[in-house]
Amino acid sequence: MRIAVIGAGLMGHGIALEFAAAGHTVRIHDCSRELVLRGIEQARRSAQLLVQAGRITAGEVPAVIARIEPADTLAAASTDAAAVIEAVYEDLVLKQQVFAALDRAAPPHALLLSNSSAFMPSELAAATSRPERVAVAHYFDPPFLLPLVELVRGPQTSVRTMDAARSLYEGIGKRPVVIEKEMPGSVGNRLQGALGREANALVSAGVATPEDIDTVVKYGFGRRLAVAGPFEVWELIGWDLVSTIGAELWKDISRDTGQPAGAKAGAARPGDQRPPAESADALRGRMERTLVEQARWDPAPSRQAQASSSPRAQSRGPVSAHPSPPDQVRDRLQPSPARGKGAAGAPSPTGSGPAQKDPSPWEGEGLGVGRRTRPEKHPGINRVAIIGAGLMGHGIALEFAAAGYEVTLTDRSKDILDSVIQRARKGLELLAEARRIGAGDIEGALLRVQPQSSLANAVKAADLVIEAVTEDIGLKRRIFAELDAAAPANAVLLSNTSTYLPSALASATKRPDRVAVAHYFNPPHLLPVVEIVRGPQTSEHTVTLVRDIYERMGKRPAVVQKEVLGFIGNRLQFAMFREALSLVQKGVVSAPELDAIVRDSFGRRLPAAGIFARRTLLSPHLAARSYSPITPTLDNFTEVPPVLREKVAKGHLGTKTGKGFYDWTPESAEALRLRIGRALVEMAKWDV
Repeated sequence: MRIAVIGAGLMGHGIALEFAAAGHTVRIHDCSRELVLRGIEQARRSAQLLVQAGRITAGEVPAVIARIEPADTLAAASTDAAAVIEAVYEDLVLKQQVFAALDRAAPPHALLLSNSSAFMPSELAAATSRPERVAVAHYFDPPFLLPLVELVRGPQTSVRTMDAARSLYEGIGKRPVVIEKEMPGSVGNRLQGALGREANALVSAGVATPEDIDTVVKYGFGRRLAVAGPFEVWELIGWDLVSTIGAELWKDISRDTGQPAGAKAGAARPGDQRPPAESADALRGRMERTLVEQARWDPAPSRQAQASSSPRAQSRGPVSAHPSPPDQVRDRLQPSPARGKGAAGAPSPTGSGPAQKDPSPWEGEGLGVGRRTRPEKHPGINRVAIIGAGLMGHGIALEFAAAGYEVTLTDRSKDILDSVIQRARKGLELLAEARRIGAGDIEGALLRVQPQSSLANAVKAADLVIEAVTEDIGLKRRIFAELDAAAPANAVLLSNTSTYLPSALASATKRPDRVAVAHYFNPPHLLPVVEIVRGPQTSEHTVTLVRDIYERMGKRPAVVQKEVLGFIGNRLQFAMFREALSLVQKGVVSAPELDAIVRDSFGRRLPAAGIFARRTLLSPHLAARSYSPITPTLDNFTEVPPVLREKVAKGHLGTKTGKGFYDWTPESAEALRLRIGRALVEMAKWDV
C-alpha cells in the first residue's frame, strides 16, 4: 500500500518512518526538497530508537529508509496513495489549502487524514468535495514510539472511512481509538489542557514552583498513568470516596482564568527555587530513553496485527510471555487495600471494557534517569515514629528503616500491627528488586522496625513523627493533640493526609511551627515523590529540615508553599478527571477508551517530563495554537456530575462491588494491581 505524508517535520518524518517500518511505501512532501531530505535523514536517526525498542532490527534500517521516497510536489506524493496524512504546521488556513490541493490530486478512494491537534475534521473537510473521506488521525509525539492514534470523526465522515482508517492503523500495530464526536482538542489534548490550566493557576497563586509541580507529576501520579488510565485507578479506590473528595475539590479548583481558593497571587519563596532545569536536548534524550523502554511493552507490529481484526480485542498493556502463577502474584505485592486514599495498582476490566491479560512491565536494566545515592540518614534525626500501620504507614516505615532510622510503628488494630513485619518484608524485597537497597540489607532494616501498641511509648523518643491513619479529621486532630503531649518538644509532627490542611492539624497542638503535611502517593516506597505542605505557621526551619531528610533518603520532595485543598497532585488529578467525566458523559468517548488514550499516549511521557518541562520542547507559537482553542471549552462544573452520582446510587463503586465503569472479578482486579506494581518496581530502577 502506498502512503503519502504531507509535511516532513517533527511529526511527519515519524509518521512516515512508522509506515515504512511496517512495510509500506511512503512518499513524503514538504514546501522544499531540502526539508524533505532533512526529514528522511531524521527518520534514519529515529529508526535507531525503533531498533533499541525491538521493533525492527539494525539490519532492516536501510530497507525501511529506502521505502521513504521524496516527492517534489504534493500531486506527485498523493496521486496514487491509498491514504494521505497531513502533518503541516498548526495553521487552519494552511491546512485548508493543503486539503483543497489533496482533493484535486489524490485518488477518489483515498483517505484524507490530518494530524491536527487543534482543528476539527469539519473545518478541514470544508475545503474538499469529499467530506465523507476526511478525518483527523491525531498522533502524540514521538509518533513512532507512542502507540496511540486518535481517529476523530467529522459530522460527514462515513462509517466506511472510519473503519478503513482503523484497519489501516491496526495493520501497522498502532492502537487506534475512535472519537465519535468532534471537539476542539479531541480527548488527549483536552485532558492535558485541564492539567495545564490548573498547573498554571497554582504557579500564578504562588502555591508551588513549576519545578515542584513537575516533580509531583513525574514522580507521583504520572508514573501510574503510564500503566493505567484515570478511570482504572479510581475504580480501585471506589467511586464513593472519589465523589466525596471530588465534591470538595471541584468547588475549589481553578476556572478558566481563576486561581485556587485560599491562595493569594504571588511568587513562591526565593529560597525554594530549585537548580536550573536540564537542557532541552537532555530532556528530549531522557524522554526518548523512557519511551523506548515503554515501547517494549507492546508486541511487535506484525504479531499485534495478527492478534485480532477487532480493536476491542487487542491487548492494551504489556504482554508477558511468562505470566506469574496466581499465588506468586499475591506474594509479590502488598495486600490489596480494602479502603484508603490510594491504590497500588488499577483495574484489569472484564465485560464493559477491553479485556486485559496479566502482563509484566517493560523489560531492561533501567534507564539511569535521575541517578541518586543510596538512602542515608539525616545526621540530626535518629528515631522516627509512624502512627498507623496500614496501607500507607507500613510502606513509609520500611523506607525509613531502609535508610537506617530506628522506627516505631503503632496502630489501633492488633491484627494490623501483628502483620506489619511480614508486610514490611515484602515491601523491602520489592526495594531490593528495584535496586534501591541490597538484598543483604533487608534483615537489618526489619530489625529497626519496632511495632508498639502504645502511641505514647511509640513517640516518646521520636525526632520525627508521621501520622498515617484513616482520613477522619476528628481522629487526626485527637492524634495530633496526643502527639503534642507525648512527643519531645523538638519533634517535627507530619501528616500523610491527602485531604486536610496543615493548619487544621496544627491548631490541635502548641507547636504549629513544627507541623506540616508530608503527602505520599501509593505505594509510598515505590513512588518517590513527597509533597511537603507548609501551613501558615510552619517555620522555614521545619520545611528545610523535612526536605533535607527526604532528599537524603532518595525521595523527590516538592514544597507546597501555601496550603490549598488537594495540594498539587490531587488538584491536578481532579482537574483532569473533571474533564474526563465530562467527555464520557457527553458520549465523546467511553471510559475504557479514555483510559487507553491516557495510557498509550501522554501518560507514557509524564514519567519523563512534567507539564512545564514538556512545554520547553514546544515552540511558544505551536503551544498557543494548540491550546488556545481548547481552554475556553474545558468543563468547569463544581458539583459531582450525574454520571458519577448515578454510579454511586446504584452501588457501582468499582472493584470493591464488582462493577463501575468496568465490570470486575477479583482476578481481573488483582491482575491490574500486579501490572502496576511490577511497572512501578521497574520505574524505581530508573532512580538508582
